[in-house]
Amino acid sequence: MYFYYGTLILSNSLLIIAFLLGGAKLSALHKEGKWYICYLGFIVGVELLTEILILAYVQNTGFIYPFYAGGEFFLLISMFVVAQRLSYKWYIPIGLITIFIFVEAATLWFNNQNVTAGYGKVFSHLSIACFAGYTLIRGLRHFEKENRFLTIYGCLFLYYLSSLFLFLLLHQLTDLNPQSASVVWGMNNILSSVLYGVSCYIFLRLKK
Repeated sequence: MYFYYGTLILSNSLLIIAFLLGGAKLSALHKEGKWYICYLGFIVGVELLTEILILAYVQNTGFIYPFYAGGEFFLLISMFVVAQRLSYKWYIPIGLITIFIFVEAATLWFNNQNVTAGYGKVFSHLSIACFAGYTLIRGLRHFEKENRFLTIYGCLFLYYLSSLFLFLLLHQLTDLNPQSASVVWGMNNILSSVLYGVSCYIFLRLKK
């Protein structure tokens, strides 16, 4: 468990630093970069709210997950829509899918079931990974060397694809003991730490 909590502290620390650095360089960012800052701020808010509820001895914080899952999907996919200069009509299916993800997770929570057991998490992570991969490949094909966000797109692709794999692995290995499960989630925390660490580096390199 020490490995899990150590990586969790590292991940959350880098997340907060990345959000603060990105916020300080907000004027130097393109529209897709501002969407990414919104995403980081949203994750910071979710993590802080979760910690506050735990400190307040709220035993079940699962009701936060529907907001987290829906918000994560909407913010990141919107970022890719802006990055690809796609039509605003894309926001119609994005909005509908966001509502589906939220309602599905909320229904599972209301019925005292595992909030991550539905299709929403798998579809969300797979969609984000596909959009990130496509945006990265398209940027590389057009030789957008000045676009430092390509590195972040690559990290998003790696994180969400790996996170999906670890999530499916845990669901298959139902007899996994808590110690082994904590190692798996610790690996997920390391991947998110890489994403936030790279984000910190990119923001530091930006000029106001």
